Amino acid sequence: PDFGVENMRFESFFNGDPEDEDHANVAVSIAHAKNGFVRNISAKYYVLSAVRCGAGAKQITVQNCSSLEPVSKVAGSRRYSFSTSQHAQQILFTGCYSYKGRHDYMTSYAGTGPIVFADNVADTSYTASETHGTWTTGVLHDNLYHIPEASKGFLAYANRGFYGTTLSQGWSGAGCVAWNCLSTTILGSKPSLNYQNFLIGVFGRYLDSESMDIKEKNIKSYSNIYRTNTIETGKEEHFKTSSETSLVGDCYIEAPENSVEPFSLFKAQLAQRITGCFRNVKPNAPILVSPKPEDVLFSNNVIIEGICNKEAQNVLIIIDDEFYEAVIDAEKNIFQLVIELKDGYHKIYAVQKVNGVIGTKNADRFITINEVTDHTNYDRLSSEYSLDLTALIEKG
Repeated sequence: PDFGVENMRFESFFNGDPEDEDHANVAVSIAHAKNGFVRNISAKYYVLSAVRCGAGAKQITVQNCSSLEPVSKVAGSRRYSFSTSQHAQQILFTGCYSYKGRHDYMTSYAGTGPIVFADNVADTSYTASETHGTWTTGVLHDNLYHIPEASKGFLAYANRGFYGTTLSQGWSGAGCVAWNCLSTTILGSKPSLNYQNFLIGVFGRYLDSESMDIKEKNIKSYSNIYRTNTIETGKEEHFKTSSETSLVGDCYIEAPENSVEPFSLFKAQLAQRITGCFRNVKPNAPILVSPKPEDVLFSNNVIIEGICNKEAQNVLIIIDDEFYEAVIDAEKNIFQLVIELKDGYHKIYAVQKVNGVIGTKNADRFITINEVTDHTNYDRLSSEYSLDLTALIEKG
């Protein structure tokens, strides 16, 4: 690489008002640069983005980064946690985490791609990760997980008509793929002419009544803004779905009620190119649900919970570089570790074993327990890792 930003924590100082916007917009902004990386950083309180790949950004990898608690109004042109715009291309976001974003993993303005969002989490999002407008092609959302159930966050490659803050957004994307994602709603519009979008497989399904209600609201919202030169509002045929799936739309849809193989399209293609076999991939990281990043806890008895792959043989929780095995509920695909931790700062991440292979780690999260009196574990809070924890594929 020609440049990199790593192992840092960014915090924007604001006036205490949760809607204050007179402070920093973006933690790491990349433009007119190529062949670089951003990894193991966390950005807290920023108005717009943790990492933004803008005009002319090319060949950039963003790995294991976190966007935490943006401070702004919940409105347009804000809270684009991990984003690309203005002809950024060959961009990879992987292993990232976003909390209380809006368009958490999104593209905007014209772009030719490829843009890949692989194995990322959107927690308590306010609206869609999406191709946001004015025609982006070649976007892949591969194992994007919206949590919790009934989250307002969802995924869309939609016709956005003349909706938009400054520009009519129109057909927002083409040649875009949602692969084994998790959300209440995964929406794909069939663009005009011979263009197509693809919704293939689901990581899981939110079938509770509240999630179904949110799905119906999302369909109604996008139906209202759907426009062409002959159609004033979207019709039922443009938003085809069933009560058994989160997949919605008139684009190409396959396997609406289950996951597909290979589990990660991006990793399979990467493995095929580098090793000659698409099966030489590492499993995705499990989804850590709680505790949240930067939680302050007032009990030394800590419960760590999350969601794992249904094929997971075990889940390992790593706390301050020590490994602990979680208990898996195979029926529900969830895991839990109950552990006693001493007062102070702690670093947590997780990996899972699938088919005998230990997978890739997820973004670090840091918690505080009670009053900090022990300052001897700071060296364990560093986010520097060997390839066996961060590589996306096996050597083959």
